[in-house]
Amino acid sequence: MLSIKFIGTGGVFDYELGNSSAIVQLRDKKILVDCGYTVFPQLVKKNLLDDIDYLLLTHLHGDHAGSLHAAILHWTNVRKRNIKLIYPTDKYKELLISYLKIFLVNVERYIDFVPMSDVCGVGAIDTQGFHVEGVQSFAYYFELGEQLIYYSGDLGDINVTLDFLRSVKNKDITVFHEVVFIQRKEHVYYKELETMAKEFNVIAYHCNKANAPADCELKFAVDMVELVY
Repeated sequence: MLSIKFIGTGGVFDYELGNSSAIVQLRDKKILVDCGYTVFPQLVKKNLLDDIDYLLLTHLHGDHAGSLHAAILHWTNVRKRNIKLIYPTDKYKELLISYLKIFLVNVERYIDFVPMSDVCGVGAIDTQGFHVEGVQSFAYYFELGEQLIYYSGDLGDINVTLDFLRSVKNKDITVFHEVVFIQRKEHVYYKELETMAKEFNVIAYHCNKANAPADCELKFAVDMVELVY
């Protein structure tokens, strides 16, 4: 089984929608993608903490990692288990450890680090510098049989996504992509995403749909009951 369901679909200021985060079910395991400011309280409220097997982070901005330390401490001290954190590169693992040392005295006491190569069906696209200059970030994809889910993370250059998707052959692809309605270099503009949606099945997130221009024709994750907890 391969499926995705969002904890929140908003950007950094869209508190009522929650910071963007999703749980991907891949076979019999569930992977939490991102853990921003609003995510841990929602995991508790919706009784989802025990469902999660792995954690995966697109990047370390607060709306993607802001409640990470609280969730980790809860898993270890209350749920009595360490969360497994998937890392795509050794360099990113070092960055994660440096970040978490701000909050945790002994990081590896609380986390079991798992190289991405050990998790079948999960892959990463290095997007460093394509969101914010100097910031390490990743897009991720999940595949099972002919099905593939692409999750952009924060990404300002749509060509990174297009280059990857066009390299994939003979797959049933669903694209979950962040979007903005005012042109900014840190995020993909809705008109660009609409053009991509003519070629691929695209569902937008990391935005407040209420701000969408009247001519916007995108599909939004927030509108699909099957995609949101």
